[in-house]
Amino acid sequence: MFLLCLGTSLATKEDLAVNGGYLLFPSNPIVESYNVVLSGGVVMRAVVVSVVITLVGTALSLPCGWPWRTGVTAGHGGGASRCLRRLRCNCHCQTQVAA
Repeated sequence: MFLLCLGTSLATKEDLAVNGGYLLFPSNPIVESYNVVLSGGVVMRAVVVSVVITLVGTALSLPCGWPWRTGVTAGHGGGASRCLRRLRCNCHCQTQVAA
């Protein structure tokens, strides 16, 4: 299925019209469709937003602990779950002190 999508995206409009809209191996591959999609700005903006969100999320999760740093193996309460427990406790403790 992936190869069919790739082949169709690289085919010319004429090749697609002759072959019913689908083509696995185009005779004259072109990248016109990729130029159209990437020049619009919407796709590139979405890629940039996705990369930024991934980098920020990764950077924020680093202080929560790594299994090899905490000595706890994955799936046994280390890493992110330990960080969430600390955050929950801190919020709970601050609420009790304020009340």
